[in-house]
Amino acid sequence: MKYLGWCLASLSLLLVLPSVVPGAMSLLAFYFSLFTLILCIKTIKTQGGKFFKITMAFTGIGLFICNDYLRVYGAYEKATWVEKLSLYTIYLALSLFGLYKIRQHTTKP
Repeated sequence: MKYLGWCLASLSLLLVLPSVVPGAMSLLAFYFSLFTLILCIKTIKTQGGKFFKITMAFTGIGLFICNDYLRVYGAYEKATWVEKLSLYTIYLALSLFGLYKIRQHTTKP
């Protein structure tokens, strides 16, 4: 699981690059980043929260700062706030679930 964690963290960092590309590539990069975040929840049981937190940070940077379609400032003009908020909510829900799993794992007797 250690190698899986490092691979997922590296992949989430690499997925920040296609986020800058205009068009559908930025949304595909975001969806793949969410998929790596889901897979990284699997590493919490064996490796703690280190890899999940790294992956969550890279995905958040890609989402809020770099992503051409979803970034907070200077995003694609035709992107509506409803679409943005729904994708922000998915990221937030996955992040909170992962942080809950980390807390649950660390407080086990």
